[in-house]
Amino acid sequence: MISELMPQGYDNMFFALFGITNRASSIIGPNVIQAIINDTQNNWMGFPFLFSICTAAMIMISFVDVEKGREDGRKFVQKKKMLRGLGYRNQWSIQSVLYQHPY
Repeated sequence: MISELMPQGYDNMFFALFGITNRASSIIGPNVIQAIINDTQNNWMGFPFLFSICTAAMIMISFVDVEKGREDGRKFVQKKKMLRGLGYRNQWSIQSVLYQHPY
């Protein structure tokens, strides 16, 4: 799903973010499970935590609107190209325009 939602031309940034979160979960997850096991003195008590995390992830993913995400990605790329055409060369000036609230 991540490859379907990333804006065209920004694959490296999104896969880098995915890689960082993957590494972080590989560090945090086992430590949380070990803390639960140490606290309860029961090797099986880590499984309810894992089940709840997986269930929460499935529920959150079910709310993702892939078509809206694709359209937002297309709009992001178009707006960024337009800003570069207008002379916004500095990354920070582009980001300040891109992420303004539509009030």
